[in-house]
Amino acid sequence: MRCGPALATLAVLLLAACGGEQLQFVSEKERQCYFEAEAALTDPNTTLQRGRSGVFVEVTRINGFIRDTDSSEVFRTCMASSDTALGPVVVEAAPISFTPQEQTIWNGLSDAQKREALVFIQQGGTLRQFIAS
Repeated sequence: MRCGPALATLAVLLLAACGGEQLQFVSEKERQCYFEAEAALTDPNTTLQRGRSGVFVEVTRINGFIRDTDSSEVFRTCMASSDTALGPVVVEAAPISFTPQEQTIWNGLSDAQKREALVFIQQGGTLRQFIAS
């Protein structure tokens, strides 16, 4: 009985299924920040995973159950920082529209504040909440 290629294909499929989901990054900056935030984790029960909003969050599991999910400050700070070695960071996201009052607020922010505000908004916040924090 000859089943070499079929067996090899099955083995590849099983390895892919068992290996879990491959991480995909939207930019080199996101990849760099992921590894920086992952290295900063101190609890062996905590991992870095992509949250519903698309950014990485810290997920703590106890006995296989999700116990806590928190924003990763290290990841957020890294994404908000400017790093000229990586060049400009472009992240595809849904367009953001502001009310006239919010546009006035936005226009008054520095470039660094705008980067932080974009990360905050991508995590599900609003510009008004960002200003209030």
